[in-house]
Amino acid sequence: MDWGRIFKTGAVAGVIYGILQGIVSVLTFVFYREQIIELMRSSIPSNVEIPLSMEQLADIGMISAIPGSIIGGIIAGIIVCFIFTLMYNELLGKDSKRKGLFLCILLLIGIGLGELAYPGVIGGIFMVQTRYIMLTPLNVVFFLVFGYLLGNFYNKFGQKERR
Repeated sequence: MDWGRIFKTGAVAGVIYGILQGIVSVLTFVFYREQIIELMRSSIPSNVEIPLSMEQLADIGMISAIPGSIIGGIIAGIIVCFIFTLMYNELLGKDSKRKGLFLCILLLIGIGLGELAYPGVIGGIFMVQTRYIMLTPLNVVFFLVFGYLLGNFYNKFGQKERR
């Protein structure tokens, strides 16, 4: 197993996906700020004292959205690339790009089924704020872009190894 290829491919595709995911996170904080603050207020027990206001916590969340999404994208990218490498010969598609798209479609179906079975638990791993249904189509598109990039970089890093 070519670990260097897996780490490089997963990291590069994950960074790009993380940036896209981070943009959606920031948009979520911008458009749903009041709902997020209310959700935070309702999730913290009344006997717990926090030295920051909910508005300050929301601002911290917004500021850390893109860096956190990039780190999460790298981790998820490496994991998905490992799965991609293991399943490469079994995936449908003529080339790596199509195989990457097919894998991400399979993962999206799995995430969707997981969301139906356990709402709010499964999708948080790969998709941002899935409870805000209007942003889900953007996340699906970004995840498909990730699948395409995964296949593309998998080819590129494999070609460099062969030279």
